[in-house]
Amino acid sequence: MDIAIISTALGSLKTAYDLSKIIRDSSSSLEEAEIKLKLSELINAIADTKSQISDIKIELIDKNEKIQELENSLKIQNELEFEQPYYWKISDDKKDGPYCQKCYDGNKKLIRLQNETNGSWRCLVCTSFFRDKNYKEEVFEDDETSAYAGYV
Repeated sequence: MDIAIISTALGSLKTAYDLSKIIRDSSSSLEEAEIKLKLSELINAIADTKSQISDIKIELIDKNEKIQELENSLKIQNELEFEQPYYWKISDDKKDGPYCQKCYDGNKKLIRLQNETNGSWRCLVCTSFFRDKNYKEEVFEDDETSAYAGYV
């Protein structure tokens, strides 16, 4: 947050306070036009202060959202466990996933992998293909054992 914004808002508050003291302490000798001028200045100072405080509030909201985003990112990072060739999310002793290594390492996005067959997994976002320790090559029957043997 910019210190100048806060300083300006505080300066406007001081101006408004000083103007209100002048109006309060003014004697009846002040002409009505002079009182109206001071009231106008007071209203402007208060409006400026409200605007600056609104800007500060918006900036604080933005900062709080960024903090929340970073805290969530850190939480996810602490829950992830790399088990080659992909990530698992471990939360309350529960294993969730697997998640694409390429998508997380490159973009910090948790993209759940889709189970193909026999220990193979595919990411539908980056189209990466993973084989885990359970991967088995599909074996096709040869021509002699096929249902069409002898019909050639």
